[in-house]
Amino acid sequence: MKAKWAVSRQIFFQGAAVVALGLSAAVFVSVTMAEEFRTWTDSEGRYSVQAKLSGVADGKVMLVCEDSDEIEIQLDRLSEADRQYVEAWQVEQENPFRRVTPAAPSPAAPSPAMPATAKPTLVTGDWTGVRAVDMVPLQDQWEFPVEATPLDAEPAVVSRIPLPPKTDFFESTTSLIVHPPAGRAVVGYLVARPRTEGEVRLVLVDLKDGSMIAQGTSPGRMEPVALADDGKRVLMRRKEFGSGNNDRLEIWTVTPSGIERGVPWIPYDSFQRGQRDVKWAAFLAEDRVATLGGEGRLAVWTLGAAQPLYYLQIAGSCIPALSPDRQWLAFSTGKEIGVLDVDEGRVLALQSTPNTPFPVLQFSPDASRLALAAHQTLYVWDFATGELYRDIPLRNLHVGGALAFAGNGHVLVAKRYLFDLENQVRIWEYQGHDLVEMVDGICWFVVSQGQKSSGALVPQRIPQPEVQAAIEQALQEPDFFVLKPGTAVRVILDALPDAGAREKVRAALSEKLEANGFHAADDGTIDLIANVETGDEREVTYRTIGRGFGVRTYKFRPHISQLRFVYEGETAWQVQASNVPGFVRLAAGETMEQFLKRQEKPNYHYFERVALPKILIKPTGSPTLGSSKVTVAGLQ
Repeated sequence: MKAKWAVSRQIFFQGAAVVALGLSAAVFVSVTMAEEFRTWTDSEGRYSVQAKLSGVADGKVMLVCEDSDEIEIQLDRLSEADRQYVEAWQVEQENPFRRVTPAAPSPAAPSPAMPATAKPTLVTGDWTGVRAVDMVPLQDQWEFPVEATPLDAEPAVVSRIPLPPKTDFFESTTSLIVHPPAGRAVVGYLVARPRTEGEVRLVLVDLKDGSMIAQGTSPGRMEPVALADDGKRVLMRRKEFGSGNNDRLEIWTVTPSGIERGVPWIPYDSFQRGQRDVKWAAFLAEDRVATLGGEGRLAVWTLGAAQPLYYLQIAGSCIPALSPDRQWLAFSTGKEIGVLDVDEGRVLALQSTPNTPFPVLQFSPDASRLALAAHQTLYVWDFATGELYRDIPLRNLHVGGALAFAGNGHVLVAKRYLFDLENQVRIWEYQGHDLVEMVDGICWFVVSQGQKSSGALVPQRIPQPEVQAAIEQALQEPDFFVLKPGTAVRVILDALPDAGAREKVRAALSEKLEANGFHAADDGTIDLIANVETGDEREVTYRTIGRGFGVRTYKFRPHISQLRFVYEGETAWQVQASNVPGFVRLAAGETMEQFLKRQEKPNYHYFERVALPKILIKPTGSPTLGSSKVTVAGLQ
């Protein structure tokens, strides 16, 4: 009898780890999550809606209600359970065996300079004979000639730049591109009224005198991704729901009389579905453009001929970063970080990293540091030497592709949370803005006030003096850091039901504590508590394909493994995992009932695999020391 496989649908609701167990004759995959209507709840628990997941883009979740109305909501405004559901759905999209129904590609919008009945010329990428960059680095070791330089104390810009009010209830702010060398910035808006073509609005502003240079509208659904050195040409990307529907680029020129649209360009036209999508793009020097395709093909193009010069294969989920002088491009393969010489098209350096799903990279303003934010971790390297400077846990924080340096010593994650790199602390939260971009150490916030009042582009160097003062005051408290190198930790395992397993768990946790610079002691100042909770019996559903299709539901009693750091009765850090099986491989003659029954036991191996934090601050009930609200008048 041949072995069988199964993939649990339940994994997508419990956040359990997905474990690949091998290959066999038949494969079982989950029921497509996006087909289901379910109840969605906001992060405060005040509102809910019955809808199904339509897509995820730029930190926003698209939902479709039962009456076909569409809803767009920021991912971080959803409940924790809903965010886990979305994350699991995104993982499902990486499954090569998932069932998909390709959407028919939307026709390219005609250029305004052409008659409505005319079809625009469409340029597609020709990959014939294009050079593939060798991943073997030219340098034997990671070494780059950069030095940390101090930044100006104050930004040499106006206090704020007025922006026009929004034009429609359905208009959203899609993008902010700031280009200090050109002295300009562009803000993109999109009116995405359900079942309409959509309309794009661009606002071009002068950063030096604080004025609006021009604004214009054009039909379609697109967003700006880059601004050229001339401060006029804007690289636009198609922005529509669905895999493969973010595939087209155009160059628009914003003039006082409106928008002039260039020829549509599909760089990855020969690829299929999501591989066609342009995940990232940027202008380079001398009229060249860099793009990243959905399957990880990073390419540099000549702009006039729209012809790729070379390409490099990296992680498809990666958001790469250009150095401030655009000489180097940092990228991730998922297991390595590397640096590409943009002019030469050669990999200069490459080094291993921990597994980093959905990596987002960014250089500091002076290129002395390189940061990478991935699932649950922020890594920062000294760029000159490649030495790891910091690895900071991002507990319960969805990065959403948003990472920016605030000077050389602070990083803004997910557009709102500021981390102090020296002290490894999430220190401040910024609220009230639509978008934010950090350039040359200056933070630019886009603030909107709806259709009735003007918005603003607000520049601010962060952290502000009052935030610095709050940090310095907090650091004076003797127990501000409750876990740091040298801390004595009391390990408590009384809640583990199996007395025989306690010593193994104690040995594993003690070893992890020692590796992080702590030590286990009965008189420790902070408690590390491990326990396993047995849940109520519930139903789990599996779907099979390959040797017979079918959906079956089974009874299963889950066990939840939990680990907490507790200081003076308050939880400072906590993780947990369920033993609900994800991918399942059945042995010859084994039934699913038999397999599941064997899994109904505490998972003590979890405590051997879990990573412990290296530093913790005193729990206060808030994820940060304080917060600021961004308004059109500035920060409050």
